[in-house]
Amino acid sequence: MKILIVNDMDLYHASKKQLSMFHDVDILYSPFNHTSFSHMVFTLPEELFYADVTKERLPDIIMKSADDLLIQSADLHDVSNQVKKYDLLTKTVVQLCLKHLQKQTPQNIQDWEHFIAEINVRGNKIEDLLRLVLLNTVIGPDLSKILYGLGRPEVKRRLEAYLHNARNRF
Repeated sequence: MKILIVNDMDLYHASKKQLSMFHDVDILYSPFNHTSFSHMVFTLPEELFYADVTKERLPDIIMKSADDLLIQSADLHDVSNQVKKYDLLTKTVVQLCLKHLQKQTPQNIQDWEHFIAEINVRGNKIEDLLRLVLLNTVIGPDLSKILYGLGRPEVKRRLEAYLHNARNRF
């Protein structure tokens, strides 16, 4: 499990100590734009958002007993208009990402950051498009951390699924 502590450096530092006993949990810090929620945590691969998280409740998130802190991703952002806006560009970006994934095997956050830098087309940011395909929202934690948290096989699977499902729309 990967836990992304969002916009709360104090919680991030406290979580490193609090969760040291959980050896299969990777804790990362990530900026997150456009959110009014405080003390937010995002888990991967589960893709769950939690708000008002304290360091005492972090073990509950790992043990999957923090449903009272869950927030719906729809509460973060409605993507229905974004899907229509980005269809053709998104298809192109997804194809480009898959082509790069055939040549590369990103293993860590720095590899994913390099991957993102390589696929940015003519300086245009593609992070929103990839978040849309991978998480069904254009806002969220840092893309390199999302990609790292999902892992190469899952990223590839989701990109291929998007192209398969989008085939009828183009």
